[in-house]
Amino acid sequence: MRQPNWKRWEVILLVDMYYRIKVKSLDVNEECKQLSLFLRRSNLDSALKSASYWNAEGILMKYQNIRHIVEGKGLSAHSKLDEEIVKLHNDSPEEFDAEKTEILTCC
Repeated sequence: MRQPNWKRWEVILLVDMYYRIKVKSLDVNEECKQLSLFLRRSNLDSALKSASYWNAEGILMKYQNIRHIVEGKGLSAHSKLDEEIVKLHNDSPEEFDAEKTEILTCC
């Protein structure tokens, strides 16, 4: 079964993870595992969850898409949504943080 498209709230959490890793020099693989666990345990989109729902390897690949947008390195198969969320993070950090806080409150 093919994974569903990434949702806005998921990309926001991924972009947040990307910048936390970059700023704090965190372990990419561990952060991908933690985000995978969080997404699987969240109360959002529970009907879509399966054993492979956004596993750590898939999150790492998507992380590399975000890395390509920001650094020009990584995987280049990013989406318009990925670009939009990175732009939101960089141009409107207050709005980005507000959306992230709302997501974390719901989950």
